[in-house]
Amino acid sequence: MQIELHGVTRRFRSRNVETTALNGLSLEIPSGQLTTVIGPSGCGKTTMLAIMGLLEAPDEGEVRFDGAPVSRLGRRRRLVLRRERVSFVFQSLNLIEEISVLENVALPARYMSLPARECRARAEQALEEMGLGFRAQHFPFQLSGGQRQRVAIARALAMRSDLILADEPTGNLDRDSSAGVLEALLACRARGTTVVLVTHDPDIAELGDFVVEMQGGHVVNGRAGELSERRPAPSGRWVEAIAT
Repeated sequence: MQIELHGVTRRFRSRNVETTALNGLSLEIPSGQLTTVIGPSGCGKTTMLAIMGLLEAPDEGEVRFDGAPVSRLGRRRRLVLRRERVSFVFQSLNLIEEISVLENVALPARYMSLPARECRARAEQALEEMGLGFRAQHFPFQLSGGQRQRVAIARALAMRSDLILADEPTGNLDRDSSAGVLEALLACRARGTTVVLVTHDPDIAELGDFVVEMQGGHVVNGRAGELSERRPAPSGRWVEAIAT
């Protein structure tokens, strides 16, 4: 899935204060690639992910999926589109501790009204791909931090979404666990899934096909990362920053 943001502005208002999280941001995320996003805290990275994933609508501007405008769709249509095409991997994970790893991975697919047998088969396959098949009947509290993150990625895989949005998935992990999570996201990319990874770690950021730098609600730089340098980049424009 190709994602385009055109002139996106998002403001948050309290009683006496208005904060601009995104200010006329324009960005194109190429289909089937790993794009990493880096920038200081408060620069708008998480807000941008929320808008990409249709969790929020921009105050100004437009979001497009594969060229089709989606940000102004009705609430129900955005919900259906998000459920069918987008998966999230957050630092908080949102795993349910009282049910098994397998049940956690299968749960979102059940909301798509898929047969229980297919939900289970998808979950089992996703866990095997993440190297966690042997943990299927364990509970999340029995796993390491890196394993829990891979369960969250397996949950996204089981949904077979076109887009995975990952917000600081390695933020609380050691180097070895972080490497396992990155390997899992690269496996998603190898299947043709578009992956957007937000990070504070410049070493991790450089591992993408493309690196987007943000500051003050803008894209200030976009460049090829290490993965892109190992092979030809896809044709066409991939990032456009508008400075205001």
